[in-house]
Amino acid sequence: MGECPRVRLGDRVLHRESAAQREADRDPPPYIATTMFARTRCLLCLSALVSLPGCLGDGASTHPTAHRGPMPPEDWPAARSQATPAPDAVQAQGPDAAQGASEKPQKTRFSVGTFNADWAFDEVDDRSKVANARNSPSEIDWNWKVERIGDLLIAKDLDIVALQSLGGRREIVDIAHYVLSHGGPNYDIAYVEGTDRLTGQQVAVLSKFLIHDARRLDIQVSKHLVADVMLPDYTQLVVVNAQLRAGRYGSQTEFRRQEARRLRSEITKLRGSGPVLVLGDIGSHVLPETDGYTSSAPGMFAYADTKSHDDDCYDSGESHLAQRTHTNGDTPGRMFFCGLMPDPAAFSVVGKTVIVRGEIDDRRQNPWTIPVSQRDTSSHYLLAAEIPLRTAAAPGTPAARRTPSAAGPVAGPNAAR
Repeated sequence: MGECPRVRLGDRVLHRESAAQREADRDPPPYIATTMFARTRCLLCLSALVSLPGCLGDGASTHPTAHRGPMPPEDWPAARSQATPAPDAVQAQGPDAAQGASEKPQKTRFSVGTFNADWAFDEVDDRSKVANARNSPSEIDWNWKVERIGDLLIAKDLDIVALQSLGGRREIVDIAHYVLSHGGPNYDIAYVEGTDRLTGQQVAVLSKFLIHDARRLDIQVSKHLVADVMLPDYTQLVVVNAQLRAGRYGSQTEFRRQEARRLRSEITKLRGSGPVLVLGDIGSHVLPETDGYTSSAPGMFAYADTKSHDDDCYDSGESHLAQRTHTNGDTPGRMFFCGLMPDPAAFSVVGKTVIVRGEIDDRRQNPWTIPVSQRDTSSHYLLAAEIPLRTAAAPGTPAARRTPSAAGPVAGPNAAR
């Protein structure tokens, strides 16, 4: 079988798989990828834990998800840009070079973020009618979307970031490759195809740290995934990325509550093995100080509806620094910290001058009809936070009562119950 057809995206050479290959690969297994190679519809042959027919042979193979990436042949050179220099190269830099490298300051905290990329769909028409209507009209338009999202991620340089409203694995690998090729981090990718056949929207996690497993839970929540991340202090952090039903109508609110209830049931089990970080677009405008919070989707993730404080998770919505994550003033972008605690003074809502270009776009208008100079990247801002390392609480520790910094105890309805 011949090579995958190739196209050029910006300054990158990308490999697109044929229609037959896309159809054969419609329901791929989960994978974790590094972005040291160019993105493919065939790129997964190199950077993901999946081999597609016609790329590295006629057969497809699946590698265990515990691996960071496929094992290259013995005669391959090291591919990562940050590979360790040869000993003579270190010596050539001077006698103090090796000593300086070993004295690199120890990381004391790590940064996390969540961002709804707002229909980050490339130009390929192979999805549902609803999804195809929101595709990028052309490769040029998709290049623009990738660059806008990529430049935002490069500027923030987050250690872990959860993305929502993606078209799929083609799109997340495009974004990660752009970040890497323009001086940003070489992110690991956790992606597992979701089950929302109406919109086709997907979620993914990018991490500077090792992702050694990615999976979906056996629940009826169409857009979610779980990634196991190894932090620099060797703590295993479970990252849950979810995009729940949005809207304020009664049926939408109830559907969202059902999704949150199912997901929290599984999160409770995950918490038994260590800290859990829930990131995503929760789809709800309800804040901790709002009436009805206890029974809302964010209230469920914060365990605000339970009698005990011992299972509380800290809701980022308790901080005014982490509110108004949508251009309409709502706060659907949220983080829930279970068994670990953020620095309450280090929340930020990012992109109000980068994501929004001039006046906020009317989201009822087709964004692709808006001139590039005025077109917003998304209707959502990026929510970021910092978490001190080596402060993870044991399972069952009441996170909302802990005092992680000089900012004082965390306030909010959970602490007052």
